[in-house]
Amino acid sequence: PVMMILLSLVVFRGHSPSVYWFALAPVMLTQLVLMAFASCFVAAIIPFFRDLSFLVPTGLQFVMFMSGTFYDYRTIPIEWQGLFLLNPMAFLLKCYRDVFLENTWPQMDVLAMWFAASLLLCLITVYVMNKLRHIYPRVIV
Repeated sequence: PVMMILLSLVVFRGHSPSVYWFALAPVMLTQLVLMAFASCFVAAIIPFFRDLSFLVPTGLQFVMFMSGTFYDYRTIPIEWQGLFLLNPMAFLLKCYRDVFLENTWPQMDVLAMWFAASLLLCLITVYVMNKLRHIYPRVIV
């Protein structure tokens, strides 16, 4: 639903659909895998460190403010933009802006790197969770 609202707002603001919108598929897939890794990682460690569950909402809010959701990354001085875009969510937001507002292709090489890293980390996390599946009930009790 949020993507439909975003698409309608982009079209309403005068940006017509273009061939670049096909780049949304890899951007959204990368975001999905990155979110799957983050959620699996947090789910894997929370039983061992229960107090971290109180920090998750604060951490999510911190990442939201540090990702450029409310401002354009180009307002940051040019020498700091590279460091800022090391945040994967900031980079994904840049990709969405490139597609919707700039009518350009996102940096597919960097996007592929984030996808591969997220997928590898997600697979490792799921593997570790699977290995610890017999320990989790003891830890929780």
